[in-house]
Amino acid sequence: MAKTSKHGRRTWQITIAILSAAACVLFACYLYVDSQTNSLVYTIETAPYSRVGLVLGTSRARSSGGFNSYYLERMRAAAELYARGKVKLLLLSGDNRSVDYNEPAMMKKDLMRMGVPESNIAMDFAGFDTYDSMIRAHKVWGMDSVMVISQDFHVRRAVYIGNRRGMYAVGVATREPAGWFSVAQLREVFARLKMLADVHILHSQPRYLGPKEIFPADTVGVQ
Repeated sequence: MAKTSKHGRRTWQITIAILSAAACVLFACYLYVDSQTNSLVYTIETAPYSRVGLVLGTSRARSSGGFNSYYLERMRAAAELYARGKVKLLLLSGDNRSVDYNEPAMMKKDLMRMGVPESNIAMDFAGFDTYDSMIRAHKVWGMDSVMVISQDFHVRRAVYIGNRRGMYAVGVATREPAGWFSVAQLREVFARLKMLADVHILHSQPRYLGPKEIFPADTVGVQ
């Protein structure tokens, strides 16, 4: 009995040690991305001029019902940046997984209601995740520099990817929904670890690249 109890304690100690080490790695990765992007993330008021604002997509509605505050704040920020003259063009990158689910089209519709001209909007329908959105912005849309628009915890990961994949990327942190923590922020802890592996170890490519794209406004010389 004593031997079994001792073995059980040993197993428990090993389990705790492994979990503690994993937590330390996750926390270190999270803080590392923060440290690398602190000077590159702005508010709407302090943001520098950028020709293109890249708006990262998310669902318009929550799975539990009701409006998604993350989505609303991204649209508000993008429209305000355009109105202030801090961006001239908006690239809306999101998931178009089916005919019934189209993040870029939803964003375009709402941004046009907020006063952004259709000619200054382009849609990337293959932004299946943040990594794909950033790589495609550079390789498909020809972006050498870009301003990424999303919540602070999310935009830092996008900015990190962009600056490690051939672009000069800055971010504008939109307002956070009410409450200091969310499931999305918890997921971000794991997403940053995966992102660092994609960038530095796996050198991952987007699920879909396809032909080069241009903005509608590029044909009329918007600078």
